[in-house]
Amino acid sequence: MAKISCVISAFNEGPRIGNVLRSVTNHPLVDEVIVVDDGSSDNTSEEALKFKGIKIVRHKKNGGKTLSMYDGCLNSKNDLVMFLDADLVGLTTDNITRLIKPILNGSVDMSIGMVKHDSRFYIIGTIMAHGSYSGQRVMKKEIAILNLNKVHGFSGEAMMNKYILDNNLKFIVINWLNVRAKKRSKEIGKIASIGSYIKTLRDLFIVVPPLKMIKQLILMRKLSAKYEKNIKNV
Repeated sequence: MAKISCVISAFNEGPRIGNVLRSVTNHPLVDEVIVVDDGSSDNTSEEALKFKGIKIVRHKKNGGKTLSMYDGCLNSKNDLVMFLDADLVGLTTDNITRLIKPILNGSVDMSIGMVKHDSRFYIIGTIMAHGSYSGQRVMKKEIAILNLNKVHGFSGEAMMNKYILDNNLKFIVINWLNVRAKKRSKEIGKIASIGSYIKTLRDLFIVVPPLKMIKQLILMRKLSAKYEKNIKNV
């Protein structure tokens, strides 16, 4: 059976990263777990190292999520990679299994986990796209490296989505309705969170301009339902 490398990008996630690591470490389908500490000023790395077998990649300064994802891939040893955010609440081993299995059995080229969000910005995106812009996903490492090497900031997922649509690859969005992503304003404060949202949108629009993004979101929702139906019929 193919093995999975898990890459977790983290910036000042000391209070939260343990919630994710408890579910992914020692998972039978996960061969290695890599935490990319993207220039954290808190105890993110120390908290991660409390879990046996964790590999830490440290950035001296914050380089952004996409760079962290890319560096995690470069430091992984397997051909399949799973990305997880470091601030998820309620993540279970069953969630991990459901995300990985469609890749292992060859049903799709990419699987995406849809989580709940406290943020109105993400709630709107989830409704429109059925969670297709989520950071929780599994794919061949070669696909990740090819796309993450082209962009920066928070545009990694947008580039991956564009790639799978342009190349007619199959994907599925899996409901993780028991999993919640923390509201940014609760993590970094309201003012900083507004700046973070603006930066996220700016990075996304560089890859997919606003009008094309809306069309992409609608298309991904439609295709995800189609692929999911075909998988269930197999």
